[in-house]
Amino acid sequence: MTTQNQAAPGALKSFLTSLLISSFLVAPFIVLSLTPALRRLRAERDFRALKLGHWAGLALSCFLMFVYANVVIDQLPCFLGVPNCD
Repeated sequence: MTTQNQAAPGALKSFLTSLLISSFLVAPFIVLSLTPALRRLRAERDFRALKLGHWAGLALSCFLMFVYANVVIDQLPCFLGVPNCD
């Protein structure tokens, strides 16, 4: 029997599985934003070589990582099996 502050048995394994699956779903979008900027940086080796579009891609990828982390943190009790987590 679990109380409101305890996780269900086996919840950690379920959480890790959910985290891996959702990370694989989000990763391509972050890679799409980062790839052009990283290629440009590798070729030029100077931050001044980045154009406005590259900076926008870097900002978008940072935003996506921030939103993804916030969703995972917000929904963590639900992933761990705490009742009435909504």
